[in-house]
Amino acid sequence: MWVALRDCMIADNEPPLPSTGSVLRSMGVRVSGTLSAAEAGAVDAVDEVSTTVESVPWLVEYVFTGTAGQARDVDIHGGGGGGQHSGAEFVLAIDGHRFQVRFDSWGRDLHAGSRVAVRGQLSLVADYEWDAFQLIDSRADWRVRDVVVLDAGCAMLDLDYA
Repeated sequence: MWVALRDCMIADNEPPLPSTGSVLRSMGVRVSGTLSAAEAGAVDAVDEVSTTVESVPWLVEYVFTGTAGQARDVDIHGGGGGGQHSGAEFVLAIDGHRFQVRFDSWGRDLHAGSRVAVRGQLSLVADYEWDAFQLIDSRADWRVRDVVVLDAGCAMLDLDYA
């Protein structure tokens, strides 16, 4: 799976830029995208959605199908002290693996235990987010299959379960 390692995480050295073959310990993966009900009879799966840019394999979306945990709203707090709604998030369980999911809607629109499909792109969850946002732990160990450093200061990591 191609997962974005944002430039701010690289600058903070969280995690250090890995190399091919290394293992990232205790890292969470987030899929940010669109949410829909899973098709009847759909099995737990992570499926790559074909990209039209053959020369850029890391520009890919995935469809994650699994069981939703309890959703909660996400607010961004500005300097004025008030919060602005920024979507909702939950933990998605897929064949014993857990992923953070962020989608554009309200937490009340999703019932825990629902079978859902999420289509989107992947990124690593920054270390500070676990405590700062009281995220439900979905961290795991990941083996790095490939690393591509992008011009924007970010990197794309091709990860597999360790």
